[in-house]
Amino acid sequence: MNERINFREDKRFLGHPMGLGTISFMTLCQGFANYGMSAILIYYLYADMAAGGLGFSQANAAQFISLYSTLSFLCGILGSYMADRFIGIRKAIRIGFFIKTLGYVLLVVPTGGIPLYLGSQFLLLMSGAAMGNSLDALTGKLYEKGDTRRDSGYSILYIMNNVGAIAPVITGTIAQILGYHIGFLFAAILQALGFLIYLLTEKKLYGNVGTEPDDQVSQEEKRKLIFKLVSGLGILVLLILTLFYTGIFTPTSFANTVSTIAIFIPIVYLVYIGKSKKITKEDRIKLKMFFVLFLCNSLAMMVWNQSTGILAVYAQRG
Repeated sequence: MNERINFREDKRFLGHPMGLGTISFMTLCQGFANYGMSAILIYYLYADMAAGGLGFSQANAAQFISLYSTLSFLCGILGSYMADRFIGIRKAIRIGFFIKTLGYVLLVVPTGGIPLYLGSQFLLLMSGAAMGNSLDALTGKLYEKGDTRRDSGYSILYIMNNVGAIAPVITGTIAQILGYHIGFLFAAILQALGFLIYLLTEKKLYGNVGTEPDDQVSQEEKRKLIFKLVSGLGILVLLILTLFYTGIFTPTSFANTVSTIAIFIPIVYLVYIGKSKKITKEDRIKLKMFFVLFLCNSLAMMVWNQSTGILAVYAQRG
């Protein structure tokens, strides 16, 4: 197999490289799984245990959904950094999709209760922390500089992801008829299917593209960064558990604290990128425009996330 693939001449998928076909299918499956799971998760959280739910209050359930959404975006930042500096986007996708599939599978277990729900949320967050936006990064590598197909390639991915928005109709119907866990099973199967297709076509369609980190750190720097990361996360988890144990933190105060901090972390990260010596003056100009897009997207996602939280509760009451 020739590992150097001529992507410019490959037009087998709607005029695009065939690798975009696999990424599009993965995006479609991921969209179906995510939208499907998110649509019924809040109902599962506050439904009575006798009805197959976990019995939380509606207020706490909405806060848990909001907290998960916030943390997933923050973990995505970390995942993109890890792929770019440590493991490469191809390995990041394999790890991320595998962990995410396991996360959905935990929700399928009927007797799992709160422990498996928490385990599922942890795995889904770790998936983001391992993978970030590696699928988008791999898509970009299919096009050389000046290839006019790049914009339309990303448009295809956007469409594929949003096709998954019909998933709530399917998982919602399944959950009503067969129970929440069968609805989660639908999401798990689709996530696993996207992962399987990637494993079967990865080497053939992408060659050696993305196998190495784009901005790889030295071994010495890697050890230092991993030590700081693990130590920092350990201290953070210990601090949070202590605050909960002492009663200083409640689910409400914790969700509000994380949401407040999350406003500033992406801004700090963008400033950090802007001050990096690795980017050019032209990149900094583009980054300013990206900051505007970031603010607009933040407002849009703030509204969208209400559809799986407060609006979902309101819709059921109505």
